[in-house]
Amino acid sequence: MRKILFKAKREDNGEWITGGSIIQFLDNGEMSFYMPNFNEKCICVHDEKTDNIEKFEHGIFYKIKPEMICQYTGINDKDGNQIFENDIVQYIHIKYPEPYLEPISIKPTKYKGNYKVEFVNTKFTYGLRLRKKSIHFPITKSSIDNHGVKIIRNIFDNPELLEEP
Repeated sequence: MRKILFKAKREDNGEWITGGSIIQFLDNGEMSFYMPNFNEKCICVHDEKTDNIEKFEHGIFYKIKPEMICQYTGINDKDGNQIFENDIVQYIHIKYPEPYLEPISIKPTKYKGNYKVEFVNTKFTYGLRLRKKSIHFPITKSSIDNHGVKIIRNIFDNPELLEEP
């Protein structure tokens, strides 16, 4: 079973943090907890109702920007770094010579592409995929190993990394 983690940008200093739980205050003043890993730090969705969050004694709470919550995919890149939704990864493509069109002596060529990691749940597809504009394909542990996938940044801080050169 994969470890459930989240990362989000802190509201006070803009740093990225990871945590195993999310707290959100509801309109009626109650709290909504999602705490699969209570031993991990807790990240708190900030709004006007969370100004008294310091009164809680369980764990460490950080106020975060809710639009920047990213969930851990359960997969690590080639360097062992955890891949989260909305990360931008570099994927090494391998183009093999066309049989009967190119000489056998031509070696495969490699080129790099940057893609956003996203979770998709439609009636046709379910799971993780890499996407850049209209190009998208599933991502698995074996494709990470075979294509040297590594995290380079995230979509919130560096959207320009998905633009064509």
